[in-house]
This record gives sequence, structure tokens and C-alpha cells, in this order.
Amino acid sequence: MNAGKAIRIARLVPRLGLANVATVAAYRLALKSGRLAMTAPPPDGALFREAAPPSRTPATNAVAEAEDLLAGRLAGFGGHTFETGAPPDWRRNLFTGALDDPSRPWWAVSDDDARLGDIKGVWEASRFDWAVVFARAAAATSDARFVAALNAWAADWSLVYPPYQGANWRCGQEASIRLLQAMLAARLLDQDRAPQPALLTFVRAHLTRVAQSRLYAMAQDNNHGISEAAALFVAGAWLAANGEPDAERWARAGRSWLENRVRRLFFADGGFSQYSTNYHRLALDMLSQAELWRRRLALQPFSPAFRERAAAATRWLAALTNVETGDAPNLGANDGARVFRLDDRPFRDHRGSVQLAAALFLDRRAFPPGPWDAALQAFGLDGSPLDPALSSKQSRSFSDFGLTLLNPREDGGGAYAFVRVPSDRFRPSQADPLHFDLWTDDGRNLLRDGGSWSYFDRSADAEFGGIAGHNTVQFDERDAMPRLSRFLYADWISGRTEAPIRSADGLRWAGEYRDAYGGFHRREVEASGDRWRVTDTFEGAQEHATLRWRLAPGEWRMEGAAFVGPGMTLEVDSPGLLAAARLIDGRESRRYGEATPCPVLEYRVAARSGRFVTDITLGPGV
Repeated sequence: MNAGKAIRIARLVPRLGLANVATVAAYRLALKSGRLAMTAPPPDGALFREAAPPSRTPATNAVAEAEDLLAGRLAGFGGHTFETGAPPDWRRNLFTGALDDPSRPWWAVSDDDARLGDIKGVWEASRFDWAVVFARAAAATSDARFVAALNAWAADWSLVYPPYQGANWRCGQEASIRLLQAMLAARLLDQDRAPQPALLTFVRAHLTRVAQSRLYAMAQDNNHGISEAAALFVAGAWLAANGEPDAERWARAGRSWLENRVRRLFFADGGFSQYSTNYHRLALDMLSQAELWRRRLALQPFSPAFRERAAAATRWLAALTNVETGDAPNLGANDGARVFRLDDRPFRDHRGSVQLAAALFLDRRAFPPGPWDAALQAFGLDGSPLDPALSSKQSRSFSDFGLTLLNPREDGGGAYAFVRVPSDRFRPSQADPLHFDLWTDDGRNLLRDGGSWSYFDRSADAEFGGIAGHNTVQFDERDAMPRLSRFLYADWISGRTEAPIRSADGLRWAGEYRDAYGGFHRREVEASGDRWRVTDTFEGAQEHATLRWRLAPGEWRMEGAAFVGPGMTLEVDSPGLLAAARLIDGRESRRYGEATPCPVLEYRVAARSGRFVTDITLGPGV
């Protein structure tokens, strides 16, 4: 380790928290020593009774999806389709085809094994999304084939992966997701109040695994702690309600940790510590499941502070979600996770998650009735009244999270934008200071984020998660922060933002930051009607600065000094400086493990300081 890196790590430790760092270090030592070895019996018998419940819901696409599963086609990572067989080979990595070795104890498995490839490719089929699909199809049709398949797949999985063996027991969050998905399937089949003994065994084994690493999960200060606390609370309380009083200790610990994590990891403005839209949805879905099971088991309500933060988290995601399409900015890390799926909407449609959370924590709907109401119908919450203000795109600041919503219209109609202002309370997931995301009210993302691509393939870190993957200014060839590992940056950036100011001329906003290298960037936005101006002032470059605009895919052409494309004309000037402009064939990742073409407009000036002025005119149909 060189001296520079050692200094960065020393500065970073207090930011991560001394107790958190010590907990993670102790856990990793325990992994290497083998002290975390454990045993438990596998399930004996079927997890679910074979008879399907009487049909009580209209047929949905879950039936078609269940038929695809029976034909050996499994959907994963937000829309990829994999030919897996029925049931799948649970050992097989969906990305690489390499096979995991379930004879290894979970603590001896590495999540960075070059032979196996991205371990998420092994975990995906074992998240039991298919269990919820089969249960939904059975509830819609009373077709016993789907319950039989559900039992056969679960039995095969338990045979291949007995408790605590192999990669699918490596992560406590994966165990949490799997057990909660199995419990949701039981509830959809009306079998949660008189469960099969094998389901109790299945849940108990998973809960024991979660309990073992819960302190490590909490030390991450991310979605792992939320997921594992929710699993401890829900499954512990459910086991206790089904005759296992010893499980009450898990429920008490889970409730305590869940209250703690919600207070710590959700900001007062509703943003989440991972600075990520998709991880925000995952965490919010976990809170919704915890609240649904609390009501089902008639348990004491969560604290007012919990409900306040859960309500704020709901408002945050509602504000980012487009009313017409359900899409939202691709902010931060995106691993393709979408659990507890009860509707048939595409992966990037967030309305189902927001609608359920709004009904639970605000007693309201965020969106008019639609197919995203499936969860409300399943749990008897579809009487909630509509509150259009929840999804309004009126200008506002989420200053704790570090995000500003800009809209020149007072009524929240028309085009709107988001600007990311870095906040350094928690470790950043991407280098995206002052990123600018532009949207139309019908859901077209005109200027967009590059996404994540892969946590395993480090070769594309800079292209997607680095500053080059965002609509902002880059100093020289360096990133905005030095990367220490795949999930950790050093020298976190803290920015400053001003409140949006509305006048007769339109809307004005400004924000800025200075990085550890001395680079300074100030971004000012002016908007009126269909015109937007973005002014970027910079200083501190060594040789040059580059402004990038990541454009919506489509046909782009140059007309004079302007670039014209779908629904937008964009022209950049660098007063007093000679700029080299080029339109390159870039890539973006809207779903994990998928990279698709994305045109990127680059403007580079050979100067230590200067200014870019970008004029954007929205065209017909916007």
C-alpha cells in the first residue's frame, strides 16, 4: 500500500465510524477462522399444501410468467430472460454458466471468485421471486399445477443447498430476501396462519443464518441492515405466533434494529443513505413488508419516528417517479433488485412500490388506480384516497440527501429536472457531483445517468459509476473521488446548494462543490417555458476540463453549432475558450448486467478554468 492510499484510508475511517470498521474487521477475521460454522436440519416435506386456494383475483400476467417458468424460462435482474430448465440448476451462474460448489460451507465462499464470476448471477434464481409468481398464479386460477411446481422447486433448492452450504448462504441479506419471499407466497396462498412444518423449518434455518451476521449487516449502514432487521422482526414474530415462543427474541431484536436503521439511514427529507433510487425502492419495500406483517400478526405499532421517516421515504420516491410511466432517475448504484413483486409492471416502473407504501404510511394513493394497485387489492388497501401532491413535480429541495427537483411551472406540469448535489453523511455509491437529469412529463428521460452495469466487472467502473457516466464536468482524466475498492471511495465530496428561486422570468438555482484535489465546479440552472440554460463555472483543472451530456438514444444531427435530436436541441458555448466538441457512441445501463448504446456529447477545453454555457430547447411533443 502506498503512502497516499494509507493517508486516504486513515482519513476515511472516522467517516465510516470506528465501531463499524471494527465490527467489519472482526467479522472478516471470524470468516477466515471458520468460527462461524453452523448446522441445521433441511426441510422435511413440502413447504406448502398442494391444494390451491379458490380463485379470488382476476387472471394476471403472473399466469403467463408461471407458464414460462414451467417451460424453463426465468426472468431476472429487471427483465433479462434466462433459459434455466425447470427447476433451474441452482448452482449455475446465470451470467457465466460457471457452477458453484455447494459442498463448501458458506463462510468459505468468496463473493469475488474469478472462476465463478459475478456471485449475483448465482444468487438471482435463489431469491425465490418465482415462489411469489407461482403463488400469484395459483391464487388467480386455482390451478394446483402451480403449487405443485412451487413445492417441487423449493424441495429441489433445499436438496442442492442444505442449510449453510454454498454461495447461496453466503449473504445474510440474500437469506432475508429468500425467507420473506417464501412467507409472502404462503400468505398469498392463505397458508401463513396454519403453515406446513417444513416451511417453519425453512424459515427457522434462514433466520438463524441472518441472526449470526446481523451486527456486520448493521455496520454496513445500507440496505443490508434494513433487510436483515426486517427479516428478524417479521419471521421471528411469525414463528412465535406459530408456536415457537423462543423466536420472540428474534422479533424483539429485529424490531429494535429496524427502528434504529430507519432513524439512522433515512434522512428527514426521505432520502436513503445509499444515494440510490433502486436501493431506496428495495429498502422501502422492506419497510412495507414489515408493516404488512405487523398488521397481519396484530403486533404493537412501530414508533411515531419510524412512521414519520417511512412516510418521508415514500414522499421522496413518489416525487422522483413519473406519473405516466413509473420511471425514475437512474441515480446511484442499481443492482437490478426488485423483490415482493405483486404487479406485472416493468422493472423501471416504481408506482407499485410507491402506491403500497403510500397506503401503509400515509393512508393515501400517490397515483390514480391502475395495474400498479395489485398489492393494494391483495391486502385490502385499495380504499385509500388519491393525493396528487405526492407525485407532483413542483420544485423542491431534498437537502439532506443532496437532490433538487426543478420545474419552471408552478403547477408542476411540463418538463422537469433533477440536480444531484453531493452529501457526505454516508459513503457515496457513485461519483455524480452536480449531475443533471432532464425529463418530460410523459416520462421521456432526455438527459440521463449512465447506470451501474456490473459490480464484478471493474473494467467499466469509470464509464458507468464514475464522473464520466454523468452529466457534469470532469477535471482532466481523473474521477471526482479516488476509488479504494469496488464499493468504497475516499475523499468524499460535500457540496453546497441554494434553494430554487422563482420569478416572473422563470426559475433559477445554483449549487457547487470543491473536491480534494482543489477542483471547483459551480452549476447554475435557469428555466422558463421550454428553454433551459445550464452554466458551469470551473477552476482547478491541470490541463483540460470536459463537459458531458448523456443523451436519449435516437437520431442526432448537427445543425450549425447545435445538436438536434428527439424532442430537444442542445447548444454549448465556452466563452473565450476554444472547445473541441464530439458526439461519441457511449453506453448506458438501465438494468444490471446490461449495457446498451447511448450517444454522449462531449465538450473539452484546454484550460485550467473557464465556463460552459448549455442552452437546451425542448421541441415538438415535449
